[in-house]
Amino acid sequence: MALGGGGVAGAPGTIFYKRWSDRPGRGTVLVNNNNASNTGPTDVPPRSHYTAGEVDFVSFRVSNAARLSITADVTVGDIWLDTANARLDLGGHTLTVRTREHPLEPGTVLNYGQILWLPDIPRGTIYFAK
Repeated sequence: MALGGGGVAGAPGTIFYKRWSDRPGRGTVLVNNNNASNTGPTDVPPRSHYTAGEVDFVSFRVSNAARLSITADVTVGDIWLDTANARLDLGGHTLTVRTREHPLEPGTVLNYGQILWLPDIPRGTIYFAK
């Protein structure tokens, strides 16, 4: 957990995790609040220093009382609410997820906007025969 000045709890901790086998622009953001209840959300997209499209293929794993707050319409690679006290706050925005639809439980979605699930589109040549 991050700490603000004077021992006040800060925002949830985030770690960008990238395996050597991940292609460029891919990886996982772990958002973990260490079960602290008095901290703010992690904003996606961030309110500053954000390059459009930089999270389009990144997965988010939210856990342990962390809250992911969607601040504008955004596309991500995938999202998981790994614990019952994980929260996804859509804030009335559209979250596009580039994978097949799956349950977000055990966490909770707040302030419904819209979630669009987009499975990967196969690449290559497709031939149709009659």
